[in-house]
Amino acid sequence: MNASAQFFNPFPGKPAPLKISGLMQLCPTVLHKLLGAAHSTIHAESGTTALFKAANRALLTQKFPPKLLRRVSDSIPMEHENAALFRAAIAGDIEAQAVLEGMGSWESSHPLVPEKTRYRTKARIAIERAAMRPHFLASESRFGEAIDHMMADPLLSLFLWDEAVAVFRRTAEFEKLRIVQSSLVLETELSALAALDVELCREGVEPVDSMFRPLLPGSATATSNPAKLLFLWFKAEFGLTSIENILSHPRLLKLELAEATLKRWSSGTNCISEEMYGEMVSALAGDELHIPAVSRHWAARVLNLIGYLGQHCSTHARALAATDFPRAAAPWPEYPFGYASFEEWCQARYPYWLEYHRQQIQRFDAHKVPPRRNTDVGAMVSDISVTSRD
Repeated sequence: MNASAQFFNPFPGKPAPLKISGLMQLCPTVLHKLLGAAHSTIHAESGTTALFKAANRALLTQKFPPKLLRRVSDSIPMEHENAALFRAAIAGDIEAQAVLEGMGSWESSHPLVPEKTRYRTKARIAIERAAMRPHFLASESRFGEAIDHMMADPLLSLFLWDEAVAVFRRTAEFEKLRIVQSSLVLETELSALAALDVELCREGVEPVDSMFRPLLPGSATATSNPAKLLFLWFKAEFGLTSIENILSHPRLLKLELAEATLKRWSSGTNCISEEMYGEMVSALAGDELHIPAVSRHWAARVLNLIGYLGQHCSTHARALAATDFPRAAAPWPEYPFGYASFEEWCQARYPYWLEYHRQQIQRFDAHKVPPRRNTDVGAMVSDISVTSRD
């Protein structure tokens, strides 16, 4: 594709590095921040807002004071799978404390989410646990051992391609690994989105094979980004024909929508806020939680985030092409698995992950995440200096 979609910075404000949990996933705090008001609302309704904020701070440092652990323990329903573990650790059980210390950011934050364990959550925890050992090896500059471990792992090996493996093998400093980590993060987050997609379809939210695939850049035109594609879906879903039609719609008049806001959304230069989007959907559908619409809004924002991350890395790598260090940003400027553009990459890899998760979710009831080994260490939190803003 000659033309390419452009992505906007999803975090307005002061620039700050994106946090990576472990080796290859965004830290939960990044996605919590992207989710914004909805996540705050969930915790406000369950009375856990202050606890959620305190836990977010702890996740960034991976330090959990006893007082915080007691608050977490008290907030976990007795039937939760980690309730007994937290209570035992707080009571002084050394083995239970060691298990908690060995948890990564996704697993340790899971008890704070007021819902039962979902397939998409277990899929993330499985990756987190599997990546702990190679992340530890890499942190000790044992890069060859780390990549050998990943290639031998039946789960982690799915995220690897020849150039990523080669970069691992020639890396001499852990800090230099950040570049290939950013590429692994893209692949992992695309897989995580596919897991959510498959789970929602399996639950019958909509009678379709994929809710999110039409939001992938390249699905309509080469230059349509996820925000613009969401706008096109929104119009079609609710029988709207234009911005003028939206502004004059009887059910939307009371919202006093700004034409400039809708123009930015329709052009893909920004995405409509979650609050305004929710009000529009509620007015048109008569449903405060219209799951098909709300889920697509989330998917569009995630795709924009990883698109912006990829756009930043690829642009930086291309700028190095004319210098004395043309491969200093390898595996960039190519996207994971050697694709030349974001569109080509996600159009090829998203169907792969859809099919993978369709097969895995069939075994969800018996799905077990990899057992934690005594040699495992907690997933460290690190930075990618790209997009997040405080």
